[in-house]
Amino acid sequence: MGGNTIDELLNQRADSDIINQQDSTNLNASPSELVTQQTTEDDSDLEADANTLPNLNEFIPNDILQVLYQTREWKFQTTINELIHTQRTHLKSLKIMVKCFREPMENFHGMSPVELDCIFRNLDQLINLH
Repeated sequence: MGGNTIDELLNQRADSDIINQQDSTNLNASPSELVTQQTTEDDSDLEADANTLPNLNEFIPNDILQVLYQTREWKFQTTINELIHTQRTHLKSLKIMVKCFREPMENFHGMSPVELDCIFRNLDQLINLH
């Protein structure tokens, strides 16, 4: 392995794309999936799949995986992977709330800005936080 530590090897790979997802069209898609399909070109955060946890084997080379399996680092990396995935899916949910609920309600003019603010008060702050 050339004397590199696990952290160094993983950091070298951090700039590469972790997940490559292929777009597919589904006629039986849920509303959130339709919003995701329509807006992923504008917002990569909406590409996160809430049902599929990315597999570390997909983006970490086998030689590094062998070292990880033999150490506690594997559990650590798996936990980090789960946390990142959870944050991505949470951000996706927040953005779907904006696209499916807040924006249509703003455009319909059925509610006052004060009422909308009461319902969606911290939504933009939460999205910016993530």
